[in-house]
Amino acid sequence: MKILIVAVLIYIFSVVAIGQSASTTASGTVNIIQPLSITSLGGSLDFGEIIITGAATTYQILPAQGQYFQILGHPGRSVSIIFNLVNLSNAIWVGLNGGTIGTLVFTPQVVNNLNEPIISGNFYPLTINGTMGELDIRVGGSITVQPNQPHGDYIGNFIVTVSY
Repeated sequence: MKILIVAVLIYIFSVVAIGQSASTTASGTVNIIQPLSITSLGGSLDFGEIIITGAATTYQILPAQGQYFQILGHPGRSVSIIFNLVNLSNAIWVGLNGGTIGTLVFTPQVVNNLNEPIISGNFYPLTINGTMGELDIRVGGSITVQPNQPHGDYIGNFIVTVSY
């Protein structure tokens, strides 16, 4: 009788153990992409020396004569390009030489290599160039100098950010 009870208990525990198991599967995926970079390849956003004329005057650097950047990344992907107006200031110059602090607003004009406008915040495709994606952009822009603009060396940083 004891053997029968042990055999029944073994049978019950094995059925319960089998009835309690479960399994499933899941697929793992990953998309490996080229790192994104932007490099300055030359050019300048230097307006040079400006003599105040007694009237408000706007000065411009055309993108073709301005700063040149190359964006590299994953071929066929699109990138967001973000940039803003830049406040140029003579504060450092005034700190060294005295005078009145002034500002100028640099309004950038950004185009691609086909001279088509780049709008800040929009996405643009990277052209396939071998195993890389590429987009070349050029930056120019304008400033307006007032007739009473304080003199000095005006500086500021134009920042362009790219992201997938």
